[in-house]
Amino acid sequence: MRPEDRPRPAGGPCPAALALAALCLAPLSAGCREKANPPAPTTAKAEADLKLPKEVPGLKEAGLAEDKPGAAEVMVKAVYDRGEKETYTYDPKFAAGTIKGSCRFAKPPKGRKVVLGASEPVDLGGADAIKNPEPKELEYYRVIGIRKPRWYVTHGRGKHAWHQPINVVIRLRGVTSGRQVPLTRPVMMVRQGLIGPGDDSNSGGNNVQFCPVHERAQFTTWDEHPADILVRHMETGEVILHKTVRYAHGQKGVLNEAGHLKYKPEFVITPPIRKPGGYVVTDTRHPWAKGYLFVVDNPYVAATIHRRKISVFQIDNVPPGRHTVEVWHPVYEPVERTFEMDVEANRIHEVLIRLHPPTVPDEPAAPAKDPGTGKGK
Repeated sequence: MRPEDRPRPAGGPCPAALALAALCLAPLSAGCREKANPPAPTTAKAEADLKLPKEVPGLKEAGLAEDKPGAAEVMVKAVYDRGEKETYTYDPKFAAGTIKGSCRFAKPPKGRKVVLGASEPVDLGGADAIKNPEPKELEYYRVIGIRKPRWYVTHGRGKHAWHQPINVVIRLRGVTSGRQVPLTRPVMMVRQGLIGPGDDSNSGGNNVQFCPVHERAQFTTWDEHPADILVRHMETGEVILHKTVRYAHGQKGVLNEAGHLKYKPEFVITPPIRKPGGYVVTDTRHPWAKGYLFVVDNPYVAATIHRRKISVFQIDNVPPGRHTVEVWHPVYEPVERTFEMDVEANRIHEVLIRLHPPTVPDEPAAPAKDPGTGKGK
């Protein structure tokens, strides 16, 4: 009997057919397995393809702050390389409340009237003359029309007008730990002849900025002409910086993708500031320009700003307990330089801070005239 005429076993295909099918399908199945489970590259090849350093110095995952208290503190220290022991510890799980409020002028004493004065223009030809002006520098500032800072904001008009002080500095003393994120390195900038914060960080006001102790402060200018920055301590007069900074037009006339002029700003930087307290920032070439830098040991600070013509401030994430609040202003005297207040967790505490306005005695009334003679009685 020929092999092909032999009866096939019941219940399955021919063994020869199975063997042939297995040979044909072997490459295909191997390819499928390779696609489904591609071979993992070696560690050396993966690192070579990524071309990334194994560790980036100072870089931490900010998202882990809730799981790893102190991560943000370490990040700030690493970025700015402060080797000194920190005076404040960041703890994101700390209970906290909020202090917010406004500032007003106190009622003047009887027999005195308030004299606030208007915002005066800069006298470029007199008391505010520029020291050794460059060509076209006087014209540059005349076109801008600089006016000296006004230290209050006016709400209403005429006899219904009332005034509130701005740029009032509020600080909490002696806070060593809490939920508030630590302060960063400050930047102050000369812009259109006035000195102010270079950004919105650190809760600065119009011409006030805050700096953590042991940190450096940076100064720059966006004006066409150089600024001669002088930084000195308010109480001791110690000078910690006196340098000239210029806005360097390295690519003047070249526009970026947004159509703006490309620029190359310069910076002058202080050494680490060890002494807490207030520092006056002036531009000795432009005598009218003045700002204030406060070096503090904790981030619970604020300067009042005017919002909807009202002087307001807010300090968030304040630890519960009794706190000493310190008030300062460059022109007006606070009714209370320091006061105590209690803060509770998960509550907003409203505060009204009062300052004495500048006053002068009222002029004596003119004597009544005699109807007959027209002369004073």
